[in-house]
Amino acid sequence: MANLSAIIDTDPTLDAVNKELEISAQQKKRKPPAIPISLLGDPCERKLWLHFRMAKTESFSAEQLRRFEDGYRSEDVEASRLARVPGIQLRTIDPVTGYQYSVSAADGHLQGRLDGRVIGLLQAPATEHVWESKCVNEKKQTALLKAKQEHGEKQALQHWDTLYYAQAVLYMHLTDLTRHYLTCTTPGSLWTISVRTDADNDHAERLLEKAQRIKDAQSLPTGISDNPAWYQCKTCQFSGLCHQKQVADVNCRTCCHATAIADGEWHCAKFNGIVPKNFQMTGCDQHLFLPSLIPYAKTIDANQDENWIEYQTVDGVVFRNGKQKPAYTSRELSAAANYRAVGESNVEQLRSQFDATLI
Repeated sequence: MANLSAIIDTDPTLDAVNKELEISAQQKKRKPPAIPISLLGDPCERKLWLHFRMAKTESFSAEQLRRFEDGYRSEDVEASRLARVPGIQLRTIDPVTGYQYSVSAADGHLQGRLDGRVIGLLQAPATEHVWESKCVNEKKQTALLKAKQEHGEKQALQHWDTLYYAQAVLYMHLTDLTRHYLTCTTPGSLWTISVRTDADNDHAERLLEKAQRIKDAQSLPTGISDNPAWYQCKTCQFSGLCHQKQVADVNCRTCCHATAIADGEWHCAKFNGIVPKNFQMTGCDQHLFLPSLIPYAKTIDANQDENWIEYQTVDGVVFRNGKQKPAYTSRELSAAANYRAVGESNVEQLRSQFDATLI
């Protein structure tokens, strides 16, 4: 067999372009996330909860970032094409706020932004629709066309993509509209098809209940599978937390003192106050992990005044999460590459003798 590595085309300049794309994305100022309406249809509540709690920093490959850029461009192209048709009124900006139309629920912790609202579609000129634009590969595009042929237009979206369907019914429900119009294009906006969907308020209410559960949960919800080889787990960014005994990142939302409250805010019980959004990303030195985010140990004791939680590992080792040694700070627990180092006698000796920390 030929050596494929010898014939693969490489270009150091394009490699550098990809690297810069990834660096730029990493350096972009992050915002603490809400529960995204665009993801609420995902069947794994654990995944959604871990995202909401910022349990692991997201990173995207250059290929993914290119897809995102193409999606944004295709949305603008499709909007401009629709607007050319006489009688169609497409609004992508809310005239009240000057920004994209937005909706929220679950005490402000479930949020989403509509691509637009459209009225004057030739097949239903008097009915205002939520408008969404999607950019997918040709295989997925063909699957939508097949779904329309097999299930009819109004049922196609539900059979084609559960995430997009959840997004559609929630946007309709939260805007009091009864129709959704999705235009779906391939990369480069070369081929576009559409699908119209009716409101489904019962399904929307079930999704809102799901969002409320995620917002209120103070411990790790059940995952979609206990098998790390399960196809949805293999590609999940949180797989290490679920299946490899990794500990979450340190920030206010992974701390046991933090609670999601009304108006999209978070309250800190330790300092009895609202946590500023920009502070939520890093947290403070009083951070204690939510116990379910220490996957290799169980809680056996705690002291609220002294601010520590005591654990016992699966191997019988006892340790504390807290600020003062011999307790391990949350940053030490998050940084430990091997959980068996936590509480190990030689590690304990080094930490005591040299005032060392796990990194």
